[in-house]
Amino acid sequence: MIKKNKCVICNTSNFRNYFSSSLSLTSDRRLVYRNSDVGYCYNCKLILNSTGCRKSKSKFYHEEYNLLGKKADDEFRIYSKSNSGTESEIMSKYFFQNTRIRKKADVLEIGAGKGLFLRHLKRLLPKLNYHALEPSKNAAKYFRKNLPSISFDNKPLENSKFKKKKFDIIVSTGVIEHVNSPNAFMKSMSKMLKNDGIVFLCMPNFESKVDDLIVFDHLSKITKNSINFLLYANNFKIIKQNISKKRIWIWNILKKNKKKIKKKFANNDLKILKSNINKFKKMEEDFINYYKNNKKLNFYGLGNSGFYFYFKYFNKIKKKINFIILDNSSLNGSKFFGVKIISRNQIKQYKLDNIYISANPCYHALMRKKLINSNFTGQIYS
Repeated sequence: MIKKNKCVICNTSNFRNYFSSSLSLTSDRRLVYRNSDVGYCYNCKLILNSTGCRKSKSKFYHEEYNLLGKKADDEFRIYSKSNSGTESEIMSKYFFQNTRIRKKADVLEIGAGKGLFLRHLKRLLPKLNYHALEPSKNAAKYFRKNLPSISFDNKPLENSKFKKKKFDIIVSTGVIEHVNSPNAFMKSMSKMLKNDGIVFLCMPNFESKVDDLIVFDHLSKITKNSINFLLYANNFKIIKQNISKKRIWIWNILKKNKKKIKKKFANNDLKILKSNINKFKKMEEDFINYYKNNKKLNFYGLGNSGFYFYFKYFNKIKKKINFIILDNSSLNGSKFFGVKIISRNQIKQYKLDNIYISANPCYHALMRKKLINSNFTGQIYS
């Protein structure tokens, strides 16, 4: 029987730990030899990382969090046949196309990073009055470079100068999974939103993002079940919710409910957690079989799971690593820890006979199809 512990949010003895890893990844792709212990609180009805950066959250986000900080424009990209581009570009277009916005509106982005989402939105809606807060000092220097004229606060929400103001639009992408209490975060957002205001709230979907198990600073593992429970508990109405099994994001466009709604939710989060743990263990077994059964190793992508396994077993595989294949053409010819990066177009040139897909499982089918379309005839592992 798995022992119950105290929940780090509600402080009741209703938390059970189901997964532990002494090696973790931060969401800005740094390897840390610190615990990620993931379990379920039966009272909060949330999948939680009970350790991670919780005890040093303020220091971690202000001092350590780099947010892909080598360049002002660095961010994750989405590659698909119908919708390729940077995450911020695709999300800003989605929000713009699915929302009616007044010509004059006060906009706040909570956790604005380097300002990339707001920069895209500002190009689409240049006349709005923009504000932003971001606790990372590393990201803040790039934000000021990208958007020097926007009102900005380099503090977390609880200490921000914007906390007591009201806004027509509040944007928060990839933030709620980082906060200590998602419920407290939603309450603060509700207080800051005008009665007829709009919220654009986005987060990774744990049901699709198996490798979130080892992400050190994702303190909550959000699913459709848990976000909908939080939204209705804080009196938000879902105007539009976009979830796809082919990507990791949940996109929500929200308004305040005029009347409180009581609604019961089916909750299969514990089932999702156990399923993802089994999937992650299977992924690790498959990775071990791959490096044991091949003399030269080729990795397509640098997703969290592949990144994690790559370094966990680095001493065993370092002499066998041949190439890393990426869709990002700007990195072609460069090196990652001494390993040359090539494009899919160069696979035939280098006569590769095996490739391991190093990405979250929701992208495997697309990446496999890309390799086949590139006329790769060797063995594909994932």
